[in-house]
Amino acid sequence: MKAGVSLAALEIWFADEARIGQKNKITRRWAKRGTRPSAPRDQRTASTYIFGAICPNEGKGAGLVLPVCNTQAMNRNYPGPIPTDAAGLAGSGVC
Repeated sequence: MKAGVSLAALEIWFADEARIGQKNKITRRWAKRGTRPSAPRDQRTASTYIFGAICPNEGKGAGLVLPVCNTQAMNRNYPGPIPTDAAGLAGSGVC
């Protein structure tokens, strides 16, 4: 910990993320044994990424709902630099 920072001044944040979306199922088709019939299906998928963080001691929270999860999207939506007295963020990883 940085010298001169009291424990009472620290904010401990917990974070998590989730991907919610559609993944299409396998297409099944009746056919004679030994044949390989075509089974056209929709190959598109749709997802949304949800990021959240809370500070239970201070009653603070923050969240993002993004259509993509990449560096550009995270940098554009991140609120700013971490303060110099910040200790860190506990979480399961991002992207």
